[in-house]
Amino acid sequence: MRVNESMVCLRPASGLVPVAAMVVASRENQKMTTHTRAAPKSKIDLLINWLRRPTGASVDELAKITGWQVLSIRGAMAGALRKKGHTVYSEKVDGVRRYRLVEPAGE
Repeated sequence: MRVNESMVCLRPASGLVPVAAMVVASRENQKMTTHTRAAPKSKIDLLINWLRRPTGASVDELAKITGWQVLSIRGAMAGALRKKGHTVYSEKVDGVRRYRLVEPAGE
């Protein structure tokens, strides 16, 4: 339903205010607040942050935080991270394979 100025008006202490003007004002306020929020991080950024930890991360941990399948995690490490210049180092600790990043020479 469209709201126009001839429809219902509310009466504040200062006088009549058309409902349509209030709707427009609230939409402008919503727009202003959405622009101030930080953009969500990508899942690749999550992988990088977890792999930069001193202990690194297991594939199961990475799958849990991203919601990806294990095969997709391995593919991202072999493809997207390598293209960004990262080197992924792996080692087996207590029977669990852990991965971590070796920083590129430029960083």
